[in-house]
Amino acid sequence: MEDATYLANPRFETHVNVNPERASRFPRLSQAVIDFLGLHGESAEQVVQLPATIPPVFDDSLPLTDYFVSTSHNTYLLGNQLWGKASPSSYSHVILNGARCVEIDVWPKHTSDGDTSPIVTHGWTLAEHIYFKDVCITIGDAFGKKGDDLPLFVSLECHVPTEGQQELVDIMKEAWGDKLALHFNDQFSQSGSIASVKDLRGKIVMMIEYYPPANPDNVADNLEDLNVKEEEEEVENEPRPKISEALETLGYYAHSMKPKKNWLTEDLTNPANIMINISESALSALIPTQLDAIVENARKHLRRVYPRGSRVRSGNMNPATFWRAGSHFTALNWQKFDLGMQLNEAMFCGTGGWVAKPDRLLGTLGDPERVKITVDVRGLSALPRPKKDEEYRLQARVHILYCGGEKELKSKTVKFDSKEIPEEGLDLMFDERFVAEIADDGFTFVRVLVTDDNYLKDKHLGIFCGHLQRIQQGWRFLRLLNDDGADTHATLLVRFGVTKT
Repeated sequence: MEDATYLANPRFETHVNVNPERASRFPRLSQAVIDFLGLHGESAEQVVQLPATIPPVFDDSLPLTDYFVSTSHNTYLLGNQLWGKASPSSYSHVILNGARCVEIDVWPKHTSDGDTSPIVTHGWTLAEHIYFKDVCITIGDAFGKKGDDLPLFVSLECHVPTEGQQELVDIMKEAWGDKLALHFNDQFSQSGSIASVKDLRGKIVMMIEYYPPANPDNVADNLEDLNVKEEEEEVENEPRPKISEALETLGYYAHSMKPKKNWLTEDLTNPANIMINISESALSALIPTQLDAIVENARKHLRRVYPRGSRVRSGNMNPATFWRAGSHFTALNWQKFDLGMQLNEAMFCGTGGWVAKPDRLLGTLGDPERVKITVDVRGLSALPRPKKDEEYRLQARVHILYCGGEKELKSKTVKFDSKEIPEEGLDLMFDERFVAEIADDGFTFVRVLVTDDNYLKDKHLGIFCGHLQRIQQGWRFLRLLNDDGADTHATLLVRFGVTKT
């Protein structure tokens, strides 16, 4: 995705499948689709107004550790991680799109003109920089703009020396005012309890790095113990500065700590509210053998998972892998609407960026439930005509991602010359039924795709992605998105069925 395109689209448009009435225009439906529904006793005019997915009812009374949070990584960047452009507007983009955790990497600025204002950039790369003050002002303006007051976490990676950190504190307090969460209530420290979402509504909550005192018996981190090479978010040529008391105080609700030896079993109670900040690579290495312990740890401590360092083109991990392990903040690169972001949107669209964990992650892990999924695909309407004259090799696909892996089911290929497609778009009737039996652990996602397989890598012409337990059964029009997450105004008539086996 080009940088300009990223900011030109103020939000991903996945909301059209949750709230169809909010679409920018009413979709054109083919006469064949209208007639088909009529023969089955359905009104196309009524069906097109039905949501394809419905988000869960939200309970804000649970402790913070009982939720997943929609999270952005290196929020300031517009493109790739090594030489990408940066803009404060990127923070508005993700916050208004439902992110409830953003990241700031703050560095000191040293210039010949004497300007020492702190900057935000991806250190040790050619990425552009922006001013920390501008970022804070943008965050403050965007948070609550839509009337949503669910807490917003800010992960602050600080490279500013201790003597310059008071300036950071002053900037944040000035930009955010009473939105900034301060530890003014001793009820949590006295009782040992964890704050709830309700306690922090309307607040910007800081994640501040915490470095525990050196312990000769605990000097190796968990990654070295596993012989896993840790890929940090950037290569650093100097030690990280210590955190001043003034800055550390702002991180009361989330003291961000890189995992040390025995972090899964150690009693981390001092200071309160330790948050584990761990890489995708490190946690992936632990999951196969220590899943139960990882899930149990997430009941006591918040956890943020950040992408491995080799994702320089801003590609994304599969967040469901880390949600299954109980991880609260799985940080994704919002610059791309790839599979990872599609799953994130399916998880959080319509929720305000917070989703309560399923019961199985809060108690004893039970066996996943066996279900049969049936998807009937019938009618495509108004698929946009390609800009270039070329041959289409069109397929409808159902892609199921679940705890046992993936299943992909494909329709027959239909060939078209783009010259034959009218300006108002392609209409096409299918007669396909896709059936799959899987184990559903609460993190099953269904993608329905319209693809052109003319390319060495299939081109997605239309995308829908939904959380299985929220997809509505019966006939629905799926509003298809493009590779940038924008509404194509094309629809696909499908019928979902889910039954226990």
